[in-house]
Amino acid sequence: MKVAAHDSDAFEALFAQYQPLLLHVVARYHLKGFDRDDWLQESRAALLRTILSFNGTSGSKFGAYFRLVVYSQLNGLVRLNFALKRAIDQNALLMPKVPENRVHESPRAYEDALLMGIEFREFLDHLSAIEAQSFIAEMNGTLSQQPLKVRRARERTRRKLENYIADYHQ
Repeated sequence: MKVAAHDSDAFEALFAQYQPLLLHVVARYHLKGFDRDDWLQESRAALLRTILSFNGTSGSKFGAYFRLVVYSQLNGLVRLNFALKRAIDQNALLMPKVPENRVHESPRAYEDALLMGIEFREFLDHLSAIEAQSFIAEMNGTLSQQPLKVRRARERTRRKLENYIADYHQ
């Protein structure tokens, strides 16, 4: 049995021996994006784990232990899948009611505008108070009317914006 960990022919023979059990177990599991071959691949990984960790000196049977490991592996995948689904729900944002002047926009364009607003606020959070003042004055066209220290912050703010955009697109 231990030889199957290093010999692919022995591994495939052992896998074929337990394939009816695996097909019965795998038939109970359904995840979006997972087909029968994906489940069998996970079963192969479980078989290798079983071969490497099985110790029959206490009287346990390889088949029973393998079945336990397979169920554990497949249940772990299901738990991970549900955890990822919950994480998506936790990170979701409730979209406000679409303003009347934007009703005719495509939902994608409106969503992009909302996301851009979120990104804009996050960028502003990365700026010092003077840099934020400089950025807003530049956007309003009033930078030339600002104190010298605010006008000097323009270059730092521009570099931070370039870096922020570069990081966002990576």
